[in-house]
Amino acid sequence: YLYAKANKGTFILRIDDTNQDKVEQQYIDYIYEQMNLFNLDYDLTFKQSDRLDRYKEIALLIGTLDEDNSIFIQMQDYKMTILRANGYPLYNFSSILDDYDYDITHIIRGVDHISNLDKQIEIWNRINAVLNTNKPFPEVIHVGLLLDSSTGKKISKRDGTGLVSDYLKYDNLALLNWLLKLGWSSKNPNFDKIYPTLTLNQMVEVFLNGNINKANTKVYLDKLEWFNKKLNYK
Repeated sequence: YLYAKANKGTFILRIDDTNQDKVEQQYIDYIYEQMNLFNLDYDLTFKQSDRLDRYKEIALLIGTLDEDNSIFIQMQDYKMTILRANGYPLYNFSSILDDYDYDITHIIRGVDHISNLDKQIEIWNRINAVLNTNKPFPEVIHVGLLLDSSTGKKISKRDGTGLVSDYLKYDNLALLNWLLKLGWSSKNPNFDKIYPTLTLNQMVEVFLNGNINKANTKVYLDKLEWFNKKLNYK
């Protein structure tokens, strides 16, 4: 969000809802509710499930229909499925076709996705080839993961510690300040004295003058508690 806004770009909220075993409307509603709660306004939003015809169209152009009606592409060392028999795409294909169609220039994601990069570049190149285009692959920035301070494991929405709703007892702006400092730091050594806390607009203004953290970070609540008290002190 901050990178897109700081560059006066377009921030797209994509709902990845192609795994039908895990999709429920309440989860989709939850995402929109939390974005609105924190005033993280998006310029455009869409659900991947609304693009099934497009995924099938391109999958048939770059892939091969298997005997079970799924579609695969032959990579250098293995058989990779890009479209299931039920018409729903797999992540590495759908996400890259979305990026292609929506002219995405920058992707910021966790370091756990580094292993997907070669596959996605290959898929991108095949899309370019069949559509006779030469779109450049987006710039990819991999950032560190947030780790549970007690277990050292990645914080996940599935075990409860990664749900925003678990932190709603804290001030919204305190939570945003905390998240910013977990993944970003200013190049100015006196920054924290000048800006002990920031508004969302200020975060956008200063973001490009800092560094994104590429290392994993253990999450402790003491700094969040500090931000919460600072913003609510009368």
